[in-house]
Amino acid sequence: MGDKQERLVYKFGEKIYIGNTDNLAAVLSSYIESKDPSTVIFDLENVRLCDSYGLRLFINYHRKLSDAGKRLVFYRPDPIIREIFESVKLTRVFTIVDSPDAID
Repeated sequence: MGDKQERLVYKFGEKIYIGNTDNLAAVLSSYIESKDPSTVIFDLENVRLCDSYGLRLFINYHRKLSDAGKRLVFYRPDPIIREIFESVKLTRVFTIVDSPDAID
């Protein structure tokens, strides 16, 4: 998936919900502060549950990374998560890809 200096892949666990979003936010905040990477890739292949706190986390980090001049890409979302994104029209906002070749 490209140059490791310019991209960082963050692979999530099975659940993104009220019980873990504070911890995830703390980890993800470090990517905003650092100079590199210019692209942060959220690998969502294994995520099977995402509640409203998880959606808020994704929306907030999409905005924060964009404000910092960085790009956020959602990679390989599970069909359940893709359906959630589609139902709340986030597919119009987020960059979502299923293949590493689609990440330029």
